[in-house]
Amino acid sequence: MKTVSILYGFCEGPRVSGRFRQQLMQAGYDVIQNPAEADIIIGHSGGCFLLPEKIHAKHIMLIGPVFWPGRGVLSSLLRKLTSDLRNHHAKGAFGFWARKSFWNLVYFWNVPGTLRMLAGRRRGYQWQHGAITTVVRPELDSFCTPDLACLPFTGKPKCVRIAGQHDDCWREPETYIAQLKNW
Repeated sequence: MKTVSILYGFCEGPRVSGRFRQQLMQAGYDVIQNPAEADIIIGHSGGCFLLPEKIHAKHIMLIGPVFWPGRGVLSSLLRKLTSDLRNHHAKGAFGFWARKSFWNLVYFWNVPGTLRMLAGRRRGYQWQHGAITTVVRPELDSFCTPDLACLPFTGKPKCVRIAGQHDDCWREPETYIAQLKNW
């Protein structure tokens, strides 16, 4: 059984990823906490900056890494919040959005996690490791540049574009898990 570790972004944590983790387990993966011991690491948003220096993983999936030259993070956050609310309302998933937003507020206070993300962004491990990397960019992602060729990787990653919003992995994880099955 392959092990998977999830690295959560700003205002995220296990309470936001329940569907994702459940479907990973149903697909035969063992979800563990320590990314250094996982066979596969999945980083979402700012969690992409939390890769440890030494990893066991042979595959890394970075979902919507926060990188968009010329666009500020606060501007991206405002775009994300408004499009997220509109999208969930249009899909009849307002209850899911409300629960996710509640937990986002709770995780907002994880200051040590936020500081680790900022330090990780400066270190840049996410751009320079030896594992096979797949970057997944949702079409309507407000944090990740649509020009995936400008991501500063030392080795070229596989880039996958999918429909959806920045946080859709938490509500509709099937498309993301399907990417893992290709490995």
